[in-house]
Amino acid sequence: MDNYLALHSLLMDIYNGNNFLDRFQLRLLENGNLVLNTRDLGTDFAYDAYYKSNTDDVNVTNRGNRVIFNETGYIFVLTRSNQTVVLGPTTVLRSGDYYYRATLDFDGVFTLYYHPKTENGNPKTWTVLWSEPDNICVGITASEGRGACGFNSICTIDDYKRPNCSCPEGYSLLDSNDKNGDCKPNFTLSCEEDDHKSSNGDLYDLSVLIDTDWPLSDYEQLNPSSEEMCRNSCLQDCFCAVAILRGDSCWKKKLPLSNGRKDSVVNGKAFMKFRKGGLPPSTTDPRFPLWDIKKNDRTLILVGFVLLGSSLFVNVALLGVFCLGFFLIYQKKILNSRHGFGAVETNLRCFSYEELAEATDGFKEELGRGAFGIVYGGAVQMGNSRTSVAVKKLDRVVQEKEREKEFRTEVHVIGQTHHKNLVRLVGFCDQGEHRILVFEFMSNGTLASFLFGETKPSWNQRSEIALGIARGLLYLHEECSTQIIHCDIKPQNILLDDYYSAIADFGLAKLLMINQSQTNTGIRGTRGYVAPEWFRNKPVTAKVDVYSFGVLLLEIIACRKNVDGSEMGGDERAILTDWVCDCFLNYELHALVEDDSEALNDWRKLQRFLMVGIWCIQEDPSERPTMRKVTQMLERVVEVPVFWVDERMVPLTDKDSNYKLAYDGFLSKVPIPPTNIHAVNVTLPAAAAAEGYQTLIKTLVDNKTIDSSSSSGSPRFDLMLLSMGPDGHVASLFPGHPLLKEKQRWVAAVEDAPFTPRERVTFTFPVINSAANFGFVITASDLPAVVKAMLAEKVGKAVNGRGCGEGEGLLLPVEMVKPRGEMRWFLDKSTAAKIEG
Repeated sequence: MDNYLALHSLLMDIYNGNNFLDRFQLRLLENGNLVLNTRDLGTDFAYDAYYKSNTDDVNVTNRGNRVIFNETGYIFVLTRSNQTVVLGPTTVLRSGDYYYRATLDFDGVFTLYYHPKTENGNPKTWTVLWSEPDNICVGITASEGRGACGFNSICTIDDYKRPNCSCPEGYSLLDSNDKNGDCKPNFTLSCEEDDHKSSNGDLYDLSVLIDTDWPLSDYEQLNPSSEEMCRNSCLQDCFCAVAILRGDSCWKKKLPLSNGRKDSVVNGKAFMKFRKGGLPPSTTDPRFPLWDIKKNDRTLILVGFVLLGSSLFVNVALLGVFCLGFFLIYQKKILNSRHGFGAVETNLRCFSYEELAEATDGFKEELGRGAFGIVYGGAVQMGNSRTSVAVKKLDRVVQEKEREKEFRTEVHVIGQTHHKNLVRLVGFCDQGEHRILVFEFMSNGTLASFLFGETKPSWNQRSEIALGIARGLLYLHEECSTQIIHCDIKPQNILLDDYYSAIADFGLAKLLMINQSQTNTGIRGTRGYVAPEWFRNKPVTAKVDVYSFGVLLLEIIACRKNVDGSEMGGDERAILTDWVCDCFLNYELHALVEDDSEALNDWRKLQRFLMVGIWCIQEDPSERPTMRKVTQMLERVVEVPVFWVDERMVPLTDKDSNYKLAYDGFLSKVPIPPTNIHAVNVTLPAAAAAEGYQTLIKTLVDNKTIDSSSSSGSPRFDLMLLSMGPDGHVASLFPGHPLLKEKQRWVAAVEDAPFTPRERVTFTFPVINSAANFGFVITASDLPAVVKAMLAEKVGKAVNGRGCGEGEGLLLPVEMVKPRGEMRWFLDKSTAAKIEG
């Protein structure tokens, strides 16, 4: 039975601590348009649409009348003249095998999902089939309202076209339970005179955000303007919350900021104002009552004269009050000096030890422990609500300088960082001998417990976690004002909540100043994740984190620890990094994700992630990619470089490419000139390759070179497609496809084979006659005489005397690579061209 959306709104009821209707609407208007728009929650006023079906025909009788979504899976508008306008999806699955549901999700994206009616080996989950709009962050252009996220927030689109909301530096969620809600500044923008600073430039600083804008909050434009002029203008303007520089124009914006988005289409640079250190947010802050003395000097003097004239006793009392006030201020300065780096130097909350003891119920619930302290669970009062936190207590800091150093590093560095994939530091305590850090609480614990538990997490979850960690490290290495090397990336230092993964524990972080690229320090990190240069007395760079991330990435893929021989029960698999390289060399990548059908079905991503992991664990730091390159490769923004297949994983270099062959060692020592090492620069269809293959086999059979007899009447061959990257290096391995006998000739039963330009092909087949080993025909006319002689000596007998004279074909025997006797060989350019022809 059809389900109709008549002329009214479809609203999402979302429970976010309060029962209220969400601010996104799906409506069929009187003019026939189906639209998505935001609305004002107080008045129900509908803002401008960010998606339209464009079914508002000029002809009134042909306008949209109803929205229909039925068992076919299509969503369409039925016009008044009974014509249908399909909105989506472009294709659907068989309705008899799947359920469908269409939802206006809480993030404002209208989404169509499907769900299998029967399991059939796949988990029963709802999967996205179609959604609108493609990019809600930039799609909402209404001049009023919050945008895709709340006021003062930033919206970014993920790989699944879903908005992610975050608060800029110096801002935090107004409601910690509403991750898509408003952000509030952690300070007060004030135009009042401050006694302790001479200008707004002394009170505030600017963080730089690339490709970020709040396009509808302008109040002043400067043109022309340089970057320095734009920055200084916003710093000195007490109304300016952020300035946007695009070209030679500068737009100044004030709070509240709406429709915030970060996207490449913005093409600008934002300078976001935040308050320096922990100075009092305003001169009327009740926490600093005695700092407001000067403002009321005249009143106090007047009162003093009145009291002086009325009573000497009152004068003495007044003098005592002043003395007490100055004494309290003096004591506060001493306390701040003793704390060394309290709230004055950080934008964090300074807790007392008693507050944290009460928040943790006497440090009762232990969440975990490390080399420098124990982490306890608790809850602190933040505004009008209590917020769950993780309290890291550093023991005996005063007695041990290393722990004091860790505390200073974490407070100064983490307090300055702001990224969704980094654990946020909420506050600290440096009262007396106590050194305590207070972090946001991550509800799902560590990656180690999630990854190595009894239940294997899904491939999609694992790949998203890996991407989040890579983005967090990229931020630490390249996007902070001060570069940070973490030095201890491991599953125990990755925390999870319901939405994303976050990097924790900066206690081992080694900072690099802006003009430095490397530093020397003692060995840091955890066994199994430590880069080789730690042990070689070499300068340590950010590449040590890349190595650790590579190990972690391989652990995420295989769902096992890097060093865990007891679980694997054998030397071959005891070290994960070695086993991965062996699997790559032997084309057995599937062994790493056994029984994980989701990963095997996502073969290209699996292969890409594995190759990125192998690149990251190269012994030479210069051969490891940067975290920016790692992130781009994981996100498929750039291609992953490929390797030689040799006795070990050897990265491709220009020098090697002219003098090595990837024949698994058969001709690896023969100095073949560059003219004979070719990448296949044409697309080689699977069917053409198979026909060329069967032509060769038929010729060999007809010439009685091989015996075609078998119990079934004809030999059976298997075709394996081995994708080769640029310059002939192994890039990916695909499952085999059978060659079947049909109408007295060999044909390939392959569909959608993954051939692309600049790729080669490898075939494998069982040995038919054990008396001889066979390979493929290559053209030998261009080979120098010395190479021909070497080839003839190596293979002449195996091919029944066929030589390698000018213009003749040469059968290259190949290495036996499987216990059951499969063979493998590579095609050079001329042979591939012949087969294609």
